[in-house]
Amino acid sequence: MCLANATWTKADYSKCTEIILIPDVETQATIYFVGYVLSLITLSIALGIFTYFKELRCLRNRIHMNLMWSYMLMYCMWIVTLTVLSSKDGASIACIFIITLLHYFHISTFFWMFVEGLYLYILVVETLTRENFKLRVYVGIGWGLPMVFILIWAVVKSFIPSDADPSSVSRIYIPKATTLVI
Repeated sequence: MCLANATWTKADYSKCTEIILIPDVETQATIYFVGYVLSLITLSIALGIFTYFKELRCLRNRIHMNLMWSYMLMYCMWIVTLTVLSSKDGASIACIFIITLLHYFHISTFFWMFVEGLYLYILVVETLTRENFKLRVYVGIGWGLPMVFILIWAVVKSFIPSDADPSSVSRIYIPKATTLVI
């Protein structure tokens, strides 16, 4: 520390406090909410453009529209999840249904991205030997396959007991007296 008379001394850090910069949950929820609302608005405009102009109606754009719908539905479920779970008076079955739909729409976005890639692969690489896939095949992949994964997840999740007290920690005991905390 530099003093007024231009001499140096050791600094005294005993009166300092630690600054913890962890944003609270409400701030994060507000940021997510605003971001999802803005995304919903822009995706709605894009869907309106694709729907309004007949010149834009083709298989590629219909795949794009389904991807946009999956994003919009996921964002809507995020907003519903943020509002319902923050109220804390929702029924247990309603919360399970909301979370299941949220996971379904989240997974469907990835499957629609896969469909986009599959369509481009078939269009570019398999140009001479390609079989024309109809929209229903892509819809089956984009909306149907996520349902399979969600059903498997829901069945497995229903067999796993959930503790009422979140502070309790389940333990798996492994030989050699080693405990693994899950």
